[in-house]
Amino acid sequence: MQLKATLKVVNLFLALAAFLTVGFMSLFGGEDLIWVVGKAVGCFVACWIVLGYLAAFLSLAVEGPQSLELAAGSEAQSTRGKKEG
Repeated sequence: MQLKATLKVVNLFLALAAFLTVGFMSLFGGEDLIWVVGKAVGCFVACWIVLGYLAAFLSLAVEGPQSLELAAGSEAQSTRGKKEG
């Protein structure tokens, strides 16, 4: 469980680093501010999605498929309890 949280934090920081890098490189390249922001946000979103999938695959490889079944089972029980309560 700690691995998933760690990978999410690392994912966020790597996507933020890509955002800042693309932003600075585009800004110092002489592009308009609106295009710089658009490129940087697009890069952030793309990196966040791709790194999220890669982190999920790494988590699956390390923790195994049983952790996914346990997480899905506990999640289903918690939502069932909320609906009944």
